[in-house]
Amino acid sequence: MAAHGGFIRVLHSEALHERTLSVLASIESAADATAHRDELGAVVIELTNSALDYCFMQPLKRAKPGFVVEQTASLGMNGVQQMIGRVVRQVIGHMNAEQLLSISASIRRFMV
Repeated sequence: MAAHGGFIRVLHSEALHERTLSVLASIESAADATAHRDELGAVVIELTNSALDYCFMQPLKRAKPGFVVEQTASLGMNGVQQMIGRVVRQVIGHMNAEQLLSISASIRRFMV
């Protein structure tokens, strides 16, 4: 399904960018892409955490809502990240090579 409308740009560290490209290349060149499930899961989780921080926590901190609000948001985001991490690991852990290659291609399109 094609996306319509605008987009959100998410900046992440150069190290994460390089690690992501390395994992994608490993998946795309592997005789058995399923051997790289754990690495892909880890990168997806790190990209997700980076996006949550960039799109929510950083703007919240710039708004200076106060210590209690920031701490509450931080605790909530930690819970969200833990839940997402478990789901991502489980889902990616059951994917076949074709599905992993599809995920890899999607992530590459996001990285332009």
